[in-house]
Amino acid sequence: MNVTTKIAAAALIALGMAATQVQAQQAPVDPAPLTPAQVKTVVEGRLIMHRSDLKVGKVTEKDAKTYDVELVKPDGAIQEHALVDKAFARPAGALSPQGRGFGPGGKHGHMGMGGGMGCGQPG
Repeated sequence: MNVTTKIAAAALIALGMAATQVQAQQAPVDPAPLTPAQVKTVVEGRLIMHRSDLKVGKVTEKDAKTYDVELVKPDGAIQEHALVDKAFARPAGALSPQGRGFGPGGKHGHMGMGGGMGCGQPG
């Protein structure tokens, strides 16, 4: 292979790699929505991480992007409802990390997303 051919081949390879990088940056892919069972598992994990005595009750679809998750006390009474997004099981809407959040000591419960370090009782 002569020098001109090598340079042309290297240029084509570089151009192809650059095009692939541009395509990857231009088209963010939304992940498939989590199932209610998957959301339950994620929320249960967060409750365990925060050493909460709450359990996860029913997980129901609220709208196209949100699940409503029941947080249940050890005696079986519902403590509260948490709204989480379907993509990542993060707090949704007004409870999102960009909003006031909720977590230990936060006004909206025990989920661990932006609250303080207090008792976590709804206020």
